[in-house]
Amino acid sequence: MSTIFITEKPSVAQEYRKVLKVQTGERTDGYAGGFSPVLNTNVIITWAVGHLVAICSPEEHNAEWGGGWKKENIHMIPETFRYKENTATAKQFRIVKSLYLRKDIDCIYYAGDSGREGIYIQALIRNQIFRTAPKFPEKVVWIDSFTEQAILDGIHNAKPYADYQHMIDSGYARAISDWLIGMNFTEAFSLATRKLIKVGRVMTPTLAMVVKRQEEIDNFKIGRASCRERV
Repeated sequence: MSTIFITEKPSVAQEYRKVLKVQTGERTDGYAGGFSPVLNTNVIITWAVGHLVAICSPEEHNAEWGGGWKKENIHMIPETFRYKENTATAKQFRIVKSLYLRKDIDCIYYAGDSGREGIYIQALIRNQIFRTAPKFPEKVVWIDSFTEQAILDGIHNAKPYADYQHMIDSGYARAISDWLIGMNFTEAFSLATRKLIKVGRVMTPTLAMVVKRQEEIDNFKIGRASCRERV
């Protein structure tokens, strides 16, 4: 039997390989596999490359939302949000999928970045592959560094995937809100001004704060009282 570890990126996967002393045999593409004397079992270590899966575009949800921006499109609110593999990283997704569906897998450790975004990325991949929960255990490695001891402790103390469901749901909600605001407001503002204006849930207010601060600096004037105090 074999146990899978999936990390956020290839460099982290290499740290896991070294810590678990995985004795790799033949060269593989997109993962490393072999016997781990540390865990006394066969281990497969693979990785994501950022988001392997993302929310579909407007026209992929509804054909009427395609063919160019139109006022009639707004508001675009899908009844059910659909997801697809990112074209740029489709090869790695296929590799991960083939590993997850192997008959000899007895456990998956989701070892992405510890945080809402990290577990959301792992959930996107998992849910795009499994239509129902797998029969074997699923665990989450939650660590804040990649030292040997931190990795070993994280594996030893790994909690069930189900324990993170609330955080995963929060990740899905955040991504959906980003999609709704970005797609609808970008199209609406661009149509209204007849030039491309990109709007984002985080990007727009952050940019507004930067602009406001710069305006305060540009318009700052030293009063007479301040001048006398300096003298």
